[in-house]
Amino acid sequence: MPDGSSGRVLAHLSRVEQIKRFRVLPVDWEPGGEELTPTMKLKRKPISSRYEAEIESLYSWAEVKRRRYPSSGMCSPTWRSIVRRTHS
Repeated sequence: MPDGSSGRVLAHLSRVEQIKRFRVLPVDWEPGGEELTPTMKLKRKPISSRYEAEIESLYSWAEVKRRRYPSSGMCSPTWRSIVRRTHS
């Protein structure tokens, strides 16, 4: 967040729970639209197919780090399961 409040918000979370990277999309997601159900639940398959490039760019830095530092925690099973879920 531009005002620096993200540091205060994330301070009480452990490192693995903290948001590392994010992207603000130039579109609004409306209930009942392509990305959300009328009850505001995410439609995972349409989101993963429509925003595949954006999702990949958020995780591509971790793959580079894994190749350089194989013992890094960035390639934990949790990270892999997130990638699989976004591409399912």
